[in-house]
Amino acid sequence: MIKRIGFILPLLFTLQILLGAGPIPAQTPASGQVFWKGSSGPYNIEWSAANLRATRSDTGAVVFDAGAEAKQAWKNLAKDDSDASFQFEQSYRLLSLVGPYLSFQEFVSCDCGGAHPSESSRFRTVDLSRGGADAELNEVFPDSQVLKALLDDRIVKGALGKTSSVPAKAEPKSVKQLLDALDGKTFKLKECSYGFYKDTFLSDFALYDFNGADASVRISLPHAVEICRGQMTQLGLTLSAPGSLRTALAGAKQNHAGLLMIDAKHDGDTQVTSFSFTHTE
Repeated sequence: MIKRIGFILPLLFTLQILLGAGPIPAQTPASGQVFWKGSSGPYNIEWSAANLRATRSDTGAVVFDAGAEAKQAWKNLAKDDSDASFQFEQSYRLLSLVGPYLSFQEFVSCDCGGAHPSESSRFRTVDLSRGGADAELNEVFPDSQVLKALLDDRIVKGALGKTSSVPAKAEPKSVKQLLDALDGKTFKLKECSYGFYKDTFLSDFALYDFNGADASVRISLPHAVEICRGQMTQLGLTLSAPGSLRTALAGAKQNHAGLLMIDAKHDGDTQVTSFSFTHTE
């Protein structure tokens, strides 16, 4: 049997720090190999060694294409550094599909002429109903609920320099205000440090599990020191599922439609879709 993804995690805290997850290895399976096919609502997903792609079942229109996204990122990079020689790689691994929300792990590497290649690893969720635009967690769940869970978390308190609950009069009134306060703050886990960055924090999540009422969410946090480049760790958040999402979560949980991260099965490190580009002077 294909192994379940290797970070099944206890929910000891509403929001807790989890084991680190390193970069996606750059491996190239047979180009025709299909890793997963499924649907959620009007969206069909096919994840293969060649691509991660979402289309509408009614019109056939493409609403997300990882290959096209990677090529555009490469074009932007090549245009900015047209006189340099470098190599660029962008890779994807499917994590979850619930309703219009498609989540994956994304790894980006660029040998752009510095002392070391730049590397980053993150979770991302895109909204297929908006043409694959990045979705934000407080759009999927109420802002007030996300804010409360974050303020109650010991890791967030530590990053804010709080040893106990923030006094009510000083509490941020929105997730945006909280992220303004957290932006750039770091914390250490074993040999690495990881950071909160407001520009990407809200879209760097995947839907992990559902118990009939509450949804478990995983949020990725990137490395904050060069020695740990390409590594990431995860936060776990438990949120009450809004009615608009509950049906889709139940369908994914029962394997009727969609996919939850807890059920995403990866055959070691070989199930990854990678796009590589090279530019020479």
